[in-house]
Amino acid sequence: MDSDLKPLSLIEDISHHWVEKMLSQKFGNPVTLHSWKYESPETPEGFMSEIVFLKVVYSGSDKEKVQLSLVVKVLPRELERRKVIALGGLDKREIAFYKFVNTQEFKDMCSKNGIKLQVPEVYYASYFNGEITIVMQDLNIDKYKSGIVKEGNNLAQTKVAVQAIAQLHAAGLAYIEKHGEAGSLADLAEEFKFTCFDEYFIRNLNTLAEMYEGTPLAKSMKSLIPYTKDILDMRKRYPLLRTVVHGDYWAGQLMYSEDGSNVMMIDWQHCNVDNPSSDILSMLFMSSHPSVLEEHLEEVIQSYWESLSRNAEKFGVSLDITYDQLRKNVDDLMLFGFMMVGISIPEFLGGGSLTPERLLGYVNFLERKSIVSKYVEMMEKERHV
Repeated sequence: MDSDLKPLSLIEDISHHWVEKMLSQKFGNPVTLHSWKYESPETPEGFMSEIVFLKVVYSGSDKEKVQLSLVVKVLPRELERRKVIALGGLDKREIAFYKFVNTQEFKDMCSKNGIKLQVPEVYYASYFNGEITIVMQDLNIDKYKSGIVKEGNNLAQTKVAVQAIAQLHAAGLAYIEKHGEAGSLADLAEEFKFTCFDEYFIRNLNTLAEMYEGTPLAKSMKSLIPYTKDILDMRKRYPLLRTVVHGDYWAGQLMYSEDGSNVMMIDWQHCNVDNPSSDILSMLFMSSHPSVLEEHLEEVIQSYWESLSRNAEKFGVSLDITYDQLRKNVDDLMLFGFMMVGISIPEFLGGGSLTPERLLGYVNFLERKSIVSKYVEMMEKERHV
């Protein structure tokens, strides 16, 4: 997807010439652009990007007019947001992901084994001189809808989500088995640094302590503050497999089909090569109803495992772990999952992606399982050895 067509700095930079050239490069043949316009979404996009819906009418060599609806995604215009994104390398990672999955070798590998990854079709993805632009299919046209449910996603929605990401994990394992973490995967294999995450997590643990003041939960939340950096590094402490992971896997990055049986995965700014358990736990703590954690955790992990095993078999990849090892790894990384929602509390609560009741449900889950106290006790022993 590299080209001499430069990415846009702002949405207002979209032009007739840019759109026509972008479509010509996508289809490999000159097209004639008859009309185009863009519309902003009803609700503003999040911290990481600005998007618009682009409606075009074009024709190719057969002169037949075709209508097309696309999504155009650029960096947010606020300089402070751009600085945070650049500091974490988030501006390049999504481009690197789409370039990786759209290499001919990777596409052939998936096609040969009957795999169609649940990611949108990309028309253009490029990074240049601190700017990015991604143009992809408009999933709304196929009646896909956002997966955010502020009260929490149910069991069926959670299982569909973990089954989808398991397919990507299996594909990543197949590529790494053949090529290692080099070639088209090299940019994603660079270590992902949680820029500002520690700062956000500490701030929000203090917020939780204030919310639960006068209860044992307040003390529990404060007890994690000295160990936030250790929680950030939990995936190194408890390794499992290394494959391509989403890195920020929650309902806000999912579009569900009308009947709820399928999802498309979007927003790959945090994509990297790491432990796949992190994606399972992100989904559970950032999106699922607490009852899914409390009552159906085994079922969710089993659903993920079945999808991972089935897709790995299609690729001819032998998994070097057992279900029991996966199950234990998820337990070991519980606080990593909690951290993922913990760093986003003000944004989630303020943006209607999370209710205080659901957040309390996650904290109560940790308390009932003694996850916080056992972890703090372990870390204190280590520091005094």
